[in-house]
Parts: sequence; structure tokens; C-alpha cells
Amino acid sequence: MSKLAKLVGKNVADQRKRIGITQATLAERVGVAVETIGRLERGASQPSFGKMCEIAETLGADIGFVVGSVPPDSHAQAVAKLTSIARSRSVADVELLIQIAESVFLRLDER
Repeated sequence: MSKLAKLVGKNVADQRKRIGITQATLAERVGVAVETIGRLERGASQPSFGKMCEIAETLGADIGFVVGSVPPDSHAQAVAKLTSIARSRSVADVELLIQIAESVFLRLDER
């Protein structure tokens, strides 16, 4: 295992936990086996660059963060967490959430 593979794995695991999703959820969203995510997080495997970009996007992170050169963007993390929550809900629930968010943001803008 290379140092880079271990760093990438740690960053993926840390970001995945930060936004509150499981290895199984991440695997499902990027179309790989759970074992693949486990090996990646341990630094035992290195997916293609395309798949790493997909994993980073799913985690709401920049590919530079995943490889350890760019600090995580807290706004992107928050959006990724919200997206993660919304993915498991019905369309009606997501639309209700949008309406609530719009209402709250309008009130905040009026301040």
C-alpha cells in the first residue's frame, strides 16, 4: 500500500463519516460493491480516476481534497449532507423540504 492510497482512503472515510453516510450507501451511489469502498478506505485498492471523481462528487468534496491537497469546503459538505438526507426521502418530502428552506431563507434575507 502506498502512502497516497492510505491518505486517499482516510480522506474518503473521514468525509463519508462527516456527511453521515455508510460505506454501503456510498457504494450504492457510485455503483460499486461495499467491499470496494472498504478496500479503498483501507488504502488496499485504487479506483480509476473517473471513479475517484465520482466518489468525491458524491461526498460533496473536491478531488483535490480526496487526494489531500485541498482542505474540505464546509459549504459543499453541508450541501452534500442535505443531499444525502434528501436522497432517501420521497419526492413529496423533498419538495416540502424545498418549500420550507425557501421560506426560511426569505425570512433570513429580510433581516
